[in-house]
Amino acid sequence: MALYSNISDFKKYVGGGANMSLKMESIEPIMYDVVRDHLAPYLGYAYISKIVAADTSLAAADDAAFWDKVKRAIAQLTLFEYSKIGAVQLSELGIMRATTETHTTAFQYQETEYRNAMLTKGYEALEELLVYLEKEANNTKYNWWLDGEGSKRHTELMVRTAATMRTIYGMDITRYSYEILRGLLKEVEYYLIEAKLPAKFYTHLKGLVGKTSATPAEAQLIGLIQSSIVHYVIQEGMQRFWVKIDGRSVVHIERKGNQSNATTTTGSPAAVKLKANHHETWAVRHVARMRSYIFDNKTAFPKCFKTTDGGENTDVDAWVTPVEVVETKPITKTIFNF
Repeated sequence: MALYSNISDFKKYVGGGANMSLKMESIEPIMYDVVRDHLAPYLGYAYISKIVAADTSLAAADDAAFWDKVKRAIAQLTLFEYSKIGAVQLSELGIMRATTETHTTAFQYQETEYRNAMLTKGYEALEELLVYLEKEANNTKYNWWLDGEGSKRHTELMVRTAATMRTIYGMDITRYSYEILRGLLKEVEYYLIEAKLPAKFYTHLKGLVGKTSATPAEAQLIGLIQSSIVHYVIQEGMQRFWVKIDGRSVVHIERKGNQSNATTTTGSPAAVKLKANHHETWAVRHVARMRSYIFDNKTAFPKCFKTTDGGENTDVDAWVTPVEVVETKPITKTIFNF
C-alpha cells in the first residue's frame, strides 16, 4: 500500500497548494525527509519507512481517521520542503531558475507566504494527529505509538499543544511556534512547577492533563499551572527572541504600502521590555493564585499534603499548613526567582 494512491490523492490534502502539473515522482523522495525531520520526533524514528509506505502494522488500510491525518501533515510539509528546490534546476552550468514560455517563478514575497502557509498548516495537521493518538491511547491498535519515544515526548509536558497556548496567550501561537518554544516550556515547567510541588502530586497532576478523569478542582488547578507556564515562557521568549513570535523567531514586523512590501526588524528594547513585563505580571498572578487555590481547597488535593496534616503523602517534600508566609516580589531578573 502506497501512502498516496496517485497525485490526485495527494492534492486532496493541499487544495490549491498543488494545482498545476506536479508529479508524484518529483515529490516522493521528499516524503521520507519530511517524516524523518518533522514527524519522527513524535511518531518514532523506527517507523519512518513504515509511515511512508503506509504499513498496515501501524493501522489498518481502511483506518481513515489515522491515515488521513498522517497524509495531510506529510502532504503539506512535503510542499513546504519541495518549494525550496522546485523552482530551480541543477545542470553542468550550476543552479538555474526554471521558467517556461507561459509560466515564470513567483515573486520572493509570494514564495515566502506560500512556504509559511504550508509549514504552518503542516504542523497544525501534525498536532491534530498527536491529539488523536493521545485520545485513542487506550486503543490497542496504536500500542506501537503509546509504548514508543514519540508518545513520551508528546506527554512529557503539561502544556502539550499550541491549541492550549492559544487559549491562554492568543491566536499568534502556531504549532510551529510551539516547537520553537518547546525547550523553554520544558525548562519553565521544571523550575516553576515540578521543583516547587511535591513529586508525587506533580506526577499525579501531569497524568491528568487532557483526561476526563480529573476532578473539577484538579482541572481548575491544571489550568492555572498551564497559564503560569505559558506566560513565563512568553516572557522569557521575549528576552531571548524579541517581541512577537513569528515562526522561527520573535520579531517586530513593519508593513509599508501594500501588503507585498513588508520588512522584518528586531524590536526595540523598550518594546521588548514593555511586552515582557506584561507577561511577567500575569505569570506572577497565576502562580500566586495557584498556591492559594491549593491551600484553599486542601481536601481536594490530598496527594499534596503530609499524612500528619490531613493528606496522604508520606514523602518528605509533602506540604504542611500553615506555611511560612513568603514575601511576594516582582520577578525582575529571572523567571526562576519564584
